[in-house]
Amino acid sequence: MLVRAHCRAAALFALVILAACGTDSTTSTIPPGAINLAVSDFPSSLAVDSTRRFTISVTRGQGYSGDVDLSIDSLPPGVFGFPFPNRLTNGVAVSSVSLSASRATTSGTYPITIRGTGTGVAAGTLRMNLVVTSPPGYQLDLTSPSLSVFPGTSASTRVLLKRTGGFTGAVNLLTTVSDSRVPLTIFLSPFARDSAVLTVTAAPTANAATLTLILTGRAAGLEDRTVAAVVSVRAGVSALEADPHVLRHVENSERDALR
Repeated sequence: MLVRAHCRAAALFALVILAACGTDSTTSTIPPGAINLAVSDFPSSLAVDSTRRFTISVTRGQGYSGDVDLSIDSLPPGVFGFPFPNRLTNGVAVSSVSLSASRATTSGTYPITIRGTGTGVAAGTLRMNLVVTSPPGYQLDLTSPSLSVFPGTSASTRVLLKRTGGFTGAVNLLTTVSDSRVPLTIFLSPFARDSAVLTVTAAPTANAATLTLILTGRAAGLEDRTVAAVVSVRAGVSALEADPHVLRHVENSERDALR
């Protein structure tokens, strides 16, 4: 009886050992092979409304020789990119990528991940920073998009030139009005430190009217830019007749715009 008890205990101990060994063997299995990625000609920057190309190189190692599927993750909104071919078969090791940034893309630095996957092998990943830049250009803005003048008086606003993408060229301004019958004199000062002064003067004989004044900016190699101001000529009395304080206010506005 004592011998049998010892035998049963030994058998149970052996089963415990076998179960433990089997569990260790299952959890420590590592997929064979390796996928390594590298890139060449990756763009240092990608301008909005442009396309750049680079190359992904794949190295299969540690006994792996199968297909590799390529993808690019975490592209920012407005940026599109795809490897071609996106599946490398029969030992092919190179894929070309086109990256395009639409006009809706916001400039900035974005982390992206290039990923290569295969059956029964750990994925290869490569993390890069994609820098999206604004193209050379400019925008026009007004400190006051609405001007009110009395016959025989003036009103002024400042025209602001906002440059983007490293643009440093000259910008010329042209003016047009929606109703040329209104007797107005329009003066534009030259840009100084990317700021100019627009002054509108109504003739003493001007009648009440509301019109649109359009400023068009022109620079070599760039599309024209426009900004509009609404000009209101007050009813047929002068500023001084309407309110003695108005003329003083208009003069102060002009002086402030010129500072």
